[in-house]
Amino acid sequence: RQTQSTWGQNSRKEIQTLRSDLVALEHFNKEASNEITKYVMEEMLRVEKEFKRLLNVDAAENTFLKQQVNQLNQDKVKLQQNALILETRVHEGETEVGFKNVYD
Repeated sequence: RQTQSTWGQNSRKEIQTLRSDLVALEHFNKEASNEITKYVMEEMLRVEKEFKRLLNVDAAENTFLKQQVNQLNQDKVKLQQNALILETRVHEGETEVGFKNVYD
């Protein structure tokens, strides 16, 4: 009986130790889980901010490029108009001096 009593006490102590260890592990896991969650949330916010910043940079760059394309198109039209004006002047000048255009 002494052995059974000692064994029972040892078993209770072991169960108590295991319960205590379980509580400690649960606490540790909860803290680790909270830290990981916090890290993931912070990282997600950082990535979101960076993404929004890049969207703004892209939008600004697109606006700049559209302005450049518009300016180039305006310059192209002006050059075409100037070419027509010069072609007309050359033709008028040739007519005044009596130059016969071979290509007409």
